Amino acid sequence: MASKGERQAVDAVINLLGKIERLVEQPEERKNVGVMVVPGVAKSIEEWRQAMANWTKRKELQDDKWKYDAPNVRAKVRFYRNAIMLHKGTPRGDKAVAEFKAITSSLEYIRN
Repeated sequence: MASKGERQAVDAVINLLGKIERLVEQPEERKNVGVMVVPGVAKSIEEWRQAMANWTKRKELQDDKWKYDAPNVRAKVRFYRNAIMLHKGTPRGDKAVAEFKAITSSLEYIRN
């Protein structure tokens, strides 16, 4: 999973490498220090850096979109809460409950 770029798996591998590194005695001078390139992820450090820059940019754009959508999501939640209270026990209230559940389990709600 780490080789496919899954962030939690990459963090776990880095954490594990740190623990292993502490157990092994390190030479006084480190030679040939570099970056491990995982096959299938990148052919070179430059390609990896470019891929990470692209990923970071996409992540920033996505985060900006979540922030932009946050007021709209909060407004929908308030609207359906009010509809549930006003129309409790009616078909309209039942529909509001279903919409409320859909919104509060959506990724946009969870992220905001």
